[in-house]
Amino acid sequence: MDQYRATEIRSGIQCVDFVASDQCACAISPALDPGRGICTALEAELPTEAEATVPLIERVARSGGRTGVEARFLSGMIDAPFGRGADRHADTVKRIGERIEYTRRRSQCCERLHLNRQVNTWPCLAGCEQGLPDTDHCRHLRVADRLYLFVWREKFVPRVGAVLVDLKQMKTTGKIFGSRSFAAREALRPLLSRRGEFGSGSWLAPGTSSSQWCFGPREPQPTLGARPGS
Repeated sequence: MDQYRATEIRSGIQCVDFVASDQCACAISPALDPGRGICTALEAELPTEAEATVPLIERVARSGGRTGVEARFLSGMIDAPFGRGADRHADTVKRIGERIEYTRRRSQCCERLHLNRQVNTWPCLAGCEQGLPDTDHCRHLRVADRLYLFVWREKFVPRVGAVLVDLKQMKTTGKIFGSRSFAAREALRPLLSRRGEFGSGSWLAPGTSSSQWCFGPREPQPTLGARPGS
C-alpha cells in the first residue's frame, strides 16, 4: 500500500501528495474540497534522462513546450459520480501582477512574479540557489476565497511544484517533485512555509478518511504562447 502525506491548510481544505511505488517518476497531488464535494488532482510525470537532456531550442522546435515535465489536471467529485455540469476549481486571473516572497526552512527564500495566467518569474534571493532566476510555465486554480492551487513546471532542472497558497493566512503547503538521480527518481520534497517565516500545517493521520474520488477526463495541457481560455 502506497504511503501519502496530507496537510490541512484551511479548515476543510486538504492537500494530499503521494508517489506510486510502481511509478516513482509520477506523482499525484489532489486538492480536496469536501465542503463543495469536489477535488482537483495534478498528475505530474518527470522526463527520462534522454528527454531531460534535449536542448531547449530543440524541444521548442519539436513541440512548442519548454520543459520535459508533464502535468495533467483532473477535476473530480468526492463520494459522488462525476458528470456533466459538475462544479470545478476554475482557472483564475486574480494572481496576475502579484509579487510575493516565499520563505521556507528559514534559509530558503524565493520571490514569485506572476506575469500572466501561464508564466511566472522567480529570482532566488537566499539559499542553495541564491542568484538563480528563471521564467516557467504555470497555472493558477481558485480553490476558495484567496486560496489558490499554484502549479509550475521548471525546464533546466526538470521538476514540478504544486502548492496551495493561502493569502488570508499568508502560508502555503505543497511540494516540489524532482529527481535525485535518473537511476532513482523518487525524491519528494514537501514545502510548508509562511511568507517571511517557516510555518507548519496540520498533518492528517493515514487512514482517517474513507472518501472515494471520482474524476472526469484529463484536461489538455496548455503550451506557452497559447491563447488563454475564458
